[in-house]
Amino acid sequence: MRALLAVLSGLLAVLLAGAALCGAWANQRVFDRDGFVSLAAPLGSDADFRAALASAVTEEMAGSADLPAGLRELVRPIVERTAGAVTELDGFPQALNETLANSHTLTFSGGAESEAGITLDIAPIVGLAVTRVADALGADLPVPERVLVPLGSAQTADQLTFWQDLAAQWWVAALAAAAALVLMLLAARRSTTALAWAGIGAALLGGILWLAAVQAPPLAEGAAASSELAATFVGRLAGLAVADFRSWAIVFAGAGLVVAVAGFTLRALLGGDRRKKATG
Repeated sequence: MRALLAVLSGLLAVLLAGAALCGAWANQRVFDRDGFVSLAAPLGSDADFRAALASAVTEEMAGSADLPAGLRELVRPIVERTAGAVTELDGFPQALNETLANSHTLTFSGGAESEAGITLDIAPIVGLAVTRVADALGADLPVPERVLVPLGSAQTADQLTFWQDLAAQWWVAALAAAAALVLMLLAARRSTTALAWAGIGAALLGGILWLAAVQAPPLAEGAAASSELAATFVGRLAGLAVADFRSWAIVFAGAGLVVAVAGFTLRALLGGDRRKKATG
């Protein structure tokens, strides 16, 4: 009975630790605004995303009703040239960060905008292009407050909210894992051996999570809206998320290996002490 309790407690400890890992990563890198901006910022150097973004900005500005009717055809070449090169402008990195931060707030604020689903607000980037066009023309042009690109449905947004609430409780899973580990050590006949096997289990789970992460991009792309910018943004962001999560999984697996080595080392040392006492 003690052996079975030790095995079940050790398995539960490993699984809860893995759940805590996933929750902590999602809480800090996806559902936290600053963490999300840091995660997604490298999109600014992705050629496909930059091309899709420039195309969307060009389309928005060329068809904008905010441009004066008499000037629309006159300034159209300037608008298209500036919008097409918006990702090359000096203020683009800051505008992209503002876009990511605003989009995160809109999606998770629970306000009226979030009811429409997951959206990407590219207004800061459009505003950057509008400002450059205004400077070139020596005229004042209105800067849009919102330019929303749908990324996912309201149902998908609701699912994200559910996972956000769940991920915020990652520390509960971590505490439960620690409690299960203590129970395992108390129930095991050889606590050092049990500790070593728990470490091996954690290392294996870390490897499984590392391998399973590759399934995220196809799932994310399948839930994305049909526009070129939406599909490119979601696909590239999913790739960044996989790479970032895998670094956490590697640390988790490495910690498991350290625990395993420590367990086997303690077993050898304590076993050696017993043999010395038996022959002394």
